[in-house]
Amino acid sequence: MVITNVQHVSCFGGSDGSITAQASGGAGPPYTYTWSNGMMGATIVNLPAGTYTVTVTDAGGGTATASATVNQPATPVDVSIVQQTNITCVNPTGTATAQATGGTPGYTYTWSNGVTGATNATLPAGPFSVTATDMNGCTDVVMGFIQQNTTPPIADAGPQDTLTCTETLLTLDGSGSSQGPAFTYQWSTSGGHIVQGANTLNPTVDAPGLYSLTVTDQSNGCTASDQTSVAQDITPPTANAGPDTLLNCNKDTLQLDGSASSQGPQFSAQWTTPDGNIVEGADTYTPKVDTVGTYILLVSNDANGCTATDTALVTPDTLLPVADAGMDTTLTCTRPQVQLDGSGSSQDTLLGYQWTTDDGHIVMGDTTLHPLVDAAGTYVLEVFDSLKGCSSFDTVVVAADSMPPNAVAGPDQTLTCSAEQVTLDGSASSPDSVLSYQWTTPDGNIVEGADSAIAIADA
Repeated sequence: MVITNVQHVSCFGGSDGSITAQASGGAGPPYTYTWSNGMMGATIVNLPAGTYTVTVTDAGGGTATASATVNQPATPVDVSIVQQTNITCVNPTGTATAQATGGTPGYTYTWSNGVTGATNATLPAGPFSVTATDMNGCTDVVMGFIQQNTTPPIADAGPQDTLTCTETLLTLDGSGSSQGPAFTYQWSTSGGHIVQGANTLNPTVDAPGLYSLTVTDQSNGCTASDQTSVAQDITPPTANAGPDTLLNCNKDTLQLDGSASSQGPQFSAQWTTPDGNIVEGADTYTPKVDTVGTYILLVSNDANGCTATDTALVTPDTLLPVADAGMDTTLTCTRPQVQLDGSGSSQDTLLGYQWTTDDGHIVMGDTTLHPLVDAAGTYVLEVFDSLKGCSSFDTVVVAADSMPPNAVAGPDQTLTCSAEQVTLDGSASSPDSVLSYQWTTPDGNIVEGADSAIAIADA
């Protein structure tokens, strides 16, 4: 008797084995087959793995035995997911790789979405399964789940800002964006300029323009962008210190006028001078000054820090007119009045003249350059500029010389027969080189010397 065929179990733990025995010889057929598992017949089927013994009885009652072993794979088929990539912003579909072991090598793989092969790169988000089949048709199924991580980060470029005359650099504020080790940042600009920190949340910029922040989540490749704008306000205010002006004798102070400058709550004014003097109001638009010099107006726009300056000149207009009362003069017995001469003074239609005296007497013309006076004294001429208020003074002294000289004709003289001429002697009169002498007679006769101190008469 021989075992003619053994069909081993296909899958671990299965029961599809079979054994066929064939008897010959002995007393001949018919043969009866009795198996150790109680089954009868030459062929037994649906066997699990194991060793089976068959006893064959022939027609004469003789018996013979034989044994056979039904084997099975050492281990069952086992499939697992050895690699998986979830859905992200850079991976629009999931990917998984399956690997089978056990059973009988020579595996095929069938995925729940119909894809075959060890790797499936077209998995949607959600659950999936893969079935591994070995050479014997034994299978194992494993379940999996494709995660979807496509949540974008937060990009917040921060509020708009403005460059000014005092804020020439600005730090943008992207701190409202997603933060953490998984995030990267990149700023770009249209029309602006990034000084530093383009890959940080707080770059420094120095030019107006549009600034864009891109935030990338490296864990899923998702990005988000936001924009902010930077304006520029560097418009200077208007500084107008007003017209140059004159400081004259009529004005001991002047009010400068910067009112044509920019004015409003955001503007302030400040006056300075290197050589003049500000009496009051240096921080107003209309200060008072009392000294010639250069006055500088600084106008500040407190809103943007911009400034502007302008200058006003205060120059002197205090040139005094010339007052010239003329030469001293003298009243005499023959000149009881004199006309003073102020013609050496400045002359102009804007000038006025005024003569005064404390001890003399002005007959007329006290507001002219040539007044008439008739008394000795000191006379004061004031020449005044009615526009500037400036005055000059000069004095002239008028003396009086009305004391008569002393005339002494000398002793009486007598003509005789021997003295037909006599000498008239007036030398005892007042001596002075400016005196003149004149002898006259109503009934005598002056021979000579009628115009000298000593004369000769013969009648």
